[in-house]
Amino acid sequence: MGKRGLAPFLLRRSGRLHYRRRVPDLYRSVDPRREVNIALQTYDEEVANAKAVEITAQLTAYWEALLSGDETEAARRALELERIARGAGFAYRSAAELAAGDVSEIMARVTYLHTKGLSGDAASVEALLAGDAAPAFPISEALEFFFQHTQDRVRGKSPDQLRRWRTPRMLVV
Repeated sequence: MGKRGLAPFLLRRSGRLHYRRRVPDLYRSVDPRREVNIALQTYDEEVANAKAVEITAQLTAYWEALLSGDETEAARRALELERIARGAGFAYRSAAELAAGDVSEIMARVTYLHTKGLSGDAASVEALLAGDAAPAFPISEALEFFFQHTQDRVRGKSPDQLRRWRTPRMLVV
């Protein structure tokens, strides 16, 4: 199919497909990166095109959330909903995205909730049947989030070893 079959922001590197997008000027004040690069872990153009649409929507929502200044609570809630949806084998989608999509996807989600006995669990219902549009994780909290979730890697290190482990990671952000 070649390059003509690829969605915007996709490029092929060594056969694998990657998402690459320049940060628009409008969002440069809240996102210091020049561009966003994400390895899609696929060679399949159809899968990459679908992922590119999702990533574009998530990035736009993320940048809009950063501009509005509402980062912390909404982002934590969105991460939790996304984690629940992924655990069930689905991608988190907003109500508008679900409504615009295929009815069979909605039915698959409802069937999953019913067969697993989760129809009474508000968080699961919201994660699979869509609540608000999900804002992305704020970059300003990424380093602290990383350090909290990698405590197993620093357990037992001396203060000097801990400093040496943390310093290069802090320089990246």
